[in-house]
Amino acid sequence: MKRAKGHGFLLSLLLNMVFRGFWLVLVAVLVILHFAAGWPLWLIAIPLVAWFIHALLITLVLGFATSGPTTSRPEPKNVNPYSAKKNPLEQVSVTNESKATMIEKNEFGTYKHISQAEAMKIMAGDEPYVIVDVRRPDEFAKGHILGAINVPNEGIADEQPAELPDLDQVLLVYCQTGRRSAAASRKLADIGYTRVLEFGGIMTWKGEVVTD
Repeated sequence: MKRAKGHGFLLSLLLNMVFRGFWLVLVAVLVILHFAAGWPLWLIAIPLVAWFIHALLITLVLGFATSGPTTSRPEPKNVNPYSAKKNPLEQVSVTNESKATMIEKNEFGTYKHISQAEAMKIMAGDEPYVIVDVRRPDEFAKGHILGAINVPNEGIADEQPAELPDLDQVLLVYCQTGRRSAAASRKLADIGYTRVLEFGGIMTWKGEVVTD
């Protein structure tokens, strides 16, 4: 927009200079005729008035021509590089990597307490896991989380339970209220299980419960 107006001003100035030269030459001719042939001096006013009107018309016409709508390239907006979309292939690789390392190993002899909402997310994910119910068999029979295996807390000692052969397996441990699951998780971590996740008791579980 500003560039178009600047071009119009320069064009108007150039035309005014050209026609000003024409009218000045005409004024000079009339002055010579006044002294040489006695032409009236007031005739000089005619080209001067004509030049003024001509210059005014040129200015007005060019002003209207350059004040119309112009197309301009929109200014680029500030883009936050962190909000830009990534390559879909890049997203897939990052997602797969995060799944592979989602549940890290605990330090030896330690376990991690998680919420039951976090436990549900793990159960809905792709990483393999085992749900471990550490209550007594009679409690387990009355109702347990779908897919859980029964490894009573009282039977966990210094030996690796036969039901849990993989020390690096993700173990989701629960009991009735959370007390026995904490004790069992501590013993499992001492045995050498590296991914023990304890999530409390079945009394507050919002997911599916089945009976034998």
